[in-house]
Amino acid sequence: MWRDVRPYLHEPGFAWDVEFVAVADALGERIVEVPVTWEDQPNKTVSPISDTLSMARGLLAARERAATVRGASSPLARIVCRPTPLVETHE
Repeated sequence: MWRDVRPYLHEPGFAWDVEFVAVADALGERIVEVPVTWEDQPNKTVSPISDTLSMARGLLAARERAATVRGASSPLARIVCRPTPLVETHE
């Protein structure tokens, strides 16, 4: 699955996993939910304004990138989607 999905990943930070799931679903991959144990990182902070805006943009980008993978791109994709891949695809 990773080799199929990684060329489409462009979102860094909080949004990369959302994009991963959206693109995997668009490619027809099986998605399952698994529990995780959350560990707080006391030295890390989240900015209520800039991180919220960044995540909102990332969610729109993930939605549009998944639509592009499905062949249903919109003009919004050119605005919100980052042009540079997140992961190098050199083999």
